[in-house]
Amino acid sequence: MINEKIKAIAQGVAKHQKLVSKVDDVRIETAQAKLEARNNRAGVEEYISSNTAFQLAMRQLSRYPKTFAQIPEALIKDHIISRDAKSVYILLHSYAPNKRLTDLPKAQVPLRIIKMHLGIANDETARNYIRELKVPGWIEVTRTGCMQPNTYTLYPMSRKEWDDIVRMKSIHLRIQKDKGLQKRLMPRNGGKRF
Repeated sequence: MINEKIKAIAQGVAKHQKLVSKVDDVRIETAQAKLEARNNRAGVEEYISSNTAFQLAMRQLSRYPKTFAQIPEALIKDHIISRDAKSVYILLHSYAPNKRLTDLPKAQVPLRIIKMHLGIANDETARNYIRELKVPGWIEVTRTGCMQPNTYTLYPMSRKEWDDIVRMKSIHLRIQKDKGLQKRLMPRNGGKRF
């Protein structure tokens, strides 16, 4: 009876050792597979990094990352601007690296990209949408050179309103710095406005 128990324990230990050795073999094979995969991946990455087309694609992706876009509420409610022109504004904002509208984001987007994303057939239609935004001052177009995409500066309101705010801000800053001007502008009734 004791011998049978010892034999059963010995058999259990042997089975356990076989399982442990199988697990170790699997671990070794897994480690070898990971090492081979890493070596293969390094080879693939080296091949890809040497591939010029891949480098160009990566440059394009880094230049135009996938991000969000905004549109000012005043532009949404502007009934003069067409829906397609508003779509052009949104697309330009999506390509701008700086997203804060108060910082006047700039985007450099080729006309062919605008046409491709919005499904526009010809150049003249895309230019008309850009002109539709440019005339009231929602965007400013700057030519960057031959065979280069234009730079579009996006405004959070019409250009005239933006310039008025900038002018008022500069006047306010001048008044804050000039104490003599502050005294001249203060009412004579002891500082009370009414």
